[in-house]
Amino acid sequence: MRGVADCEIELYGPDQDVHSGSFGGAVPNPATVAGRIVAALHDADERVAIPGFYDGVTELTDTERALVAELPFDEAAWLRTAKSHGTLGEAGFSTLERVWARPTAEVNGIGGGYQGPGGKTIVPASAHLKLSFRLVAGQDPAKIELAVRDWLAGLVPAGIRYGIVFGAPTRPCLTPSTTPP
Repeated sequence: MRGVADCEIELYGPDQDVHSGSFGGAVPNPATVAGRIVAALHDADERVAIPGFYDGVTELTDTERALVAELPFDEAAWLRTAKSHGTLGEAGFSTLERVWARPTAEVNGIGGGYQGPGGKTIVPASAHLKLSFRLVAGQDPAKIELAVRDWLAGLVPAGIRYGIVFGAPTRPCLTPSTTPP
């Protein structure tokens, strides 16, 4: 079973929304920073890009990968259940391997700035993100939290204040494939 660590990130720029015609391009925009954080979460192969994130991960053995590949799995039916139009995930792993044995980072929510009808030319005062991390055997939620905190500190530019709060984690667990039924 995969475990989970989740966090909420609040980003603060100006003390109030300010006019983009007078201040845009000259003061830090927390919504832009939120976008950069989200963009930095994965690399081009959909691998989580947080340094240290994969430390300790228990990799599937060749035997385990072969056993997973033998399972009857209808990916089209699975996609219909997910109400999704395609798969996407860490390169080099099957859908079942990704869901059962690979850690992930997901953006659960993102917001900031003006959300009402029509336009409003501002640099917003704040933005926020909700992220979750599915953890696999060998990962320690406390170490993941530290890795995320360090990664975030390296991404937030001067002029942006931020806070990050983690929820209660759930540790991953693994029953070896050699365990008798």
